Amino acid sequence: MHSNFSYLSNSTVMLILCSIAVIAVLCQALYFLKVGFKRGKELGIDNKSMKQVVVSSSVFSIVPSLPILISYMILVPALGKFLPWLRLSVIGSAAYETMAADMAVKANGYSSLSEAFSPEAYLAIVWTVTGAILLSSLSTFLLKPYDRKMKSIQGKGSKFMPVLISAMFLGLLGSMAAPYLVDFNNITGIFTMIVAGVTVIIFNKVGKKVKVVKEFAFAGSMITGMVFAATYSNFVG
Repeated sequence: MHSNFSYLSNSTVMLILCSIAVIAVLCQALYFLKVGFKRGKELGIDNKSMKQVVVSSSVFSIVPSLPILISYMILVPALGKFLPWLRLSVIGSAAYETMAADMAVKANGYSSLSEAFSPEAYLAIVWTVTGAILLSSLSTFLLKPYDRKMKSIQGKGSKFMPVLISAMFLGLLGSMAAPYLVDFNNITGIFTMIVAGVTVIIFNKVGKKVKVVKEFAFAGSMITGMVFAATYSNFVG
């Protein structure tokens, strides 16, 4: 048995298994595109107008996709080439994948994802990131009463609603960021978060004057943080 998981994570079998799911999703997208064109013709929309919508949507989707590409590059060294491709293409996010994978690998006795863990630990990661995300489908049934209540509060024009939503969002971000901000043994991580945060502020400030810049705030902060972390680690850390 190999002592390292990389032979499994980058294997042809893994490529085939991940490709099946990605191709299935692509087929769904093509099917919806076909149905959309058919419905457009029924409504009297000409082909030229519909093609322009497709082209413009494709162009404007490039910028929002940059953070996903960066997230993929971050996850590849830890999880291999194919699992991050599947997760970020179908359902998942870099924040969730990293958090779930980190919990799984630590449960198997390793300190972090940067270690060369065993194939058994890698399989635990695969099952964890895949199985845990399936619970989100239950929200369709469990969150209906919650959604109705939230809509009723919004309908009353409550000023409390924006405060509540902002507090929930900040609480989520805080729970994910706090472990890194208070880990004083990892000075590089703390400085990286600060640099990335300042970069977002700068992008948003400039974006008020040049709107296109604001679209690159997330991707720009990630790239700046990565460059800073690499530079700091090599020359200072």
